[in-house]
Amino acid sequence: MKNQRMLPALLGALLALFLVIPAAQAADYSIGGGIGVAPDYEGSSDYELVPVPTGSANFDNGMYVELLGLNLRANLIPSDFWRLGPVYNYRAERDNVENNQVDRMN
Repeated sequence: MKNQRMLPALLGALLALFLVIPAAQAADYSIGGGIGVAPDYEGSSDYELVPVPTGSANFDNGMYVELLGLNLRANLIPSDFWRLGPVYNYRAERDNVENNQVDRMN
């Protein structure tokens, strides 16, 4: 009976240990930003100032997360050879379009 009570506590402690191990690995962090010039939309002749945030977290096991402007990518496999993870690229919608044909495109 006493051992049955200890089993959930032991499993919880092991789970907590496995959650802490990746956090204890050494990592290299960087953060920055800037200002860039970009067209209002792809193909536009009108330009505007845009913020360019940057940041990265590189871990010793080969995993990383990087943000460069509107592009976000990550490697979720602990390997220096293989890469697998999400990639996200944000494109803003078209607004203030002077050409009616372009304005109707989505």
